[in-house]
Amino acid sequence: MNLHLSHDSSTRTVLCANSSTTADGATPLYHIYTPRSLIRKPTTISSIAPSVAHDTSYKFQSKKTSDIKDRAEYRGGVEGIANVHWKSFGSSLIDYQGWTMKVNEFMPSGGFMWKNRTFVGPDGLPYTWHHAKYLTIEKHGQEYEVARYHEASCMKLRKPYLEISQEGMHMIDLIVITWVFVETRKRDQRRAAESGGGDGGGGGDGGGGGGGC
Repeated sequence: MNLHLSHDSSTRTVLCANSSTTADGATPLYHIYTPRSLIRKPTTISSIAPSVAHDTSYKFQSKKTSDIKDRAEYRGGVEGIANVHWKSFGSSLIDYQGWTMKVNEFMPSGGFMWKNRTFVGPDGLPYTWHHAKYLTIEKHGQEYEVARYHEASCMKLRKPYLEISQEGMHMIDLIVITWVFVETRKRDQRRAAESGGGDGGGGGDGGGGGGGC
């Protein structure tokens, strides 16, 4: 499954699903919304019901980021599954399945320059995001790729998308939630480095443009 970003943002976009590397004919599946503010507000990740996915009045495939609204503004069919509460100091928080978890405990960092994040999946096995680029699981001494994020190609000829393999189909919600966190922090760090702030200057955990599915 490929989840195509309607807009090149990890905090305000719609993820549209199909099996192609292009977004043609993709079905809106996840709604990601963060209110505009000088101080980053919590990000809400929601699922989109099939009954409204292709309802044009919802404007899920609009080219305007302003058409991505708070889920409460829709007439149903957009159900929140998780919230990310961003912190500039200390650990950010994730609300999911009735639990509030500190990211640095739920998904601690490790690896080279502490750029990896590892969490335990619903099957009790460890999953690791490597530099926010790809997600792996280790089973029976072998490493398998579960998901990979493909950034927009040069000159935006290909829009960004999140590819999920068969190994990850049992936990798509969790893959999307953790991707939102690691990709957002990666973008924070990239912006900080470009502005001369140094690596990791984008947030307390060590470290979103064009549109239409």
